[in-house]
Amino acid sequence: MMDMIVNRPSATSYARLFTGLLFGAGAFLLLGIQNPVAAHEDERSTLVINGIEFSDDALLDDLIALDADDIEDMRADFAEAQEEILDAIGDIEEAREDVKGVPGGQFVLKIAFAAARKSVTEATDEAFGEVRERLDAAEEELDATKDDVGASEYAETSEAIAVIRTGMDDVQASLSTLADAMK
Repeated sequence: MMDMIVNRPSATSYARLFTGLLFGAGAFLLLGIQNPVAAHEDERSTLVINGIEFSDDALLDDLIALDADDIEDMRADFAEAQEEILDAIGDIEEAREDVKGVPGGQFVLKIAFAAARKSVTEATDEAFGEVRERLDAAEEELDATKDDVGASEYAETSEAIAVIRTGMDDVQASLSTLADAMK
């Protein structure tokens, strides 16, 4: 009778595996929900960062409309996004710990993380690349209309563009760290 007993994973082991997978999926979803860049498709494929639509026709007007408080809010939003990404990295490590000892758990988690890593990297590169192109175009247009917008507005709009670029660079670096954590 004793040789009929096999070591089967318990319900707790499966629950731990499921929990680990949820943490991994949660980290990926966190980026989709909390990332300051949200891409949605319509006829123009408009990108939105902190409420600013990065469409070709209205971007400069939106940037000019920003005041010092709006720029500080953007800085804070980018910093918050980075903190949330760091939290997601912690969730990844926690998920790895949760699946240790669960038969097949590490393999399943590795596959889930590989898919999430690829999606995050591709989506971020594409979205941020497009935003950078549109920022470049808006900055060229701003330079061309410098006399019309005035020195003060020109300086404030240039600062807004710099804040967006720096914020995206910082978030992208954090996302790269997140992707590395999923390896």
